Amino acid sequence: MSGRTGYSFYQGVNYLSNGGTDWKVYAKTALDITMTGVGFLGPIGFGISAVYYLTENYTDEFGGFGQIPR
Repeated sequence: MSGRTGYSFYQGVNYLSNGGTDWKVYAKTALDITMTGVGFLGPIGFGISAVYYLTENYTDEFGGFGQIPR
C-alpha cells in the first residue's frame, strides 16, 4: 500500500506544481495518504485500510473522484 501512497503523493504534488486547482485531487491525495497510515494502526486499522483500497479498486477509483484532468 505504501507504493500507492508514494504515487498518489507524487501525482498530487505534480498537479499542484503545474497550476492545478481542483480540490478533489487534493482531497483524494490526502485520503490515500491517511488511509495508508491507518493501515499501520494494528489489525483493525489494517482492515479499515484494506476495505478502503478494495472499494477504491472495485468502484473504478470511486467513480473517478479526484482524478487528475488530462
